[in-house]
Amino acid sequence: MQVINFQGSKYGDEFTVNLGVQIRELWDLQAESGYEVARRLRVEMPDLLKGIPDPAPPKPSRYAFEPDCQLRLRLGRLIPPHQDKWWKYSQLDAAVEAVSAELRERALPYLDLYASREDIASRWMTGSAGRFPGDWIGSQPGQGALLKAKLLRGIGREVEAADLLRKTVQQSEGQRWHQTAVWLAHRIQKG
Repeated sequence: MQVINFQGSKYGDEFTVNLGVQIRELWDLQAESGYEVARRLRVEMPDLLKGIPDPAPPKPSRYAFEPDCQLRLRLGRLIPPHQDKWWKYSQLDAAVEAVSAELRERALPYLDLYASREDIASRWMTGSAGRFPGDWIGSQPGQGALLKAKLLRGIGREVEAADLLRKTVQQSEGQRWHQTAVWLAHRIQKG
């Protein structure tokens, strides 16, 4: 899914535009891993979490929200000089005209580059052609690599996926997220 989100400033009188791409099976995996972490914490630290309700398993939503996307980008990053951009509510007519033009001329063609899982796999990898400073902000590096492995496996690039899983689990050794990385890698390998 491709998402366009308008975000108002907490300070008032301005807004920005966020773009996102959500790959549903990756969202499902992220939600499942979050639930698994919460479940394990409850088992390992029952006294600390006493009185807090058990976490509910994740429910799929019919809608994608930009913060839940694996790939996220502010519209301003597509507009030279490729930095955050906010438009004024007090100049709404000019803002609507400018945002409409930028969405039409920059955002929609850019989102079209990520129209399929194959497109995402070829462009989402570090150092891929067409990337620039400030391009998609993704997940944490380790989690992002695991999600990329899931995506690669889903489009039949099994060898690349297995290699990425192995490297990511090795890199997680000694890190706080190692158990989660192992769990996710196992889950991705299973299917």
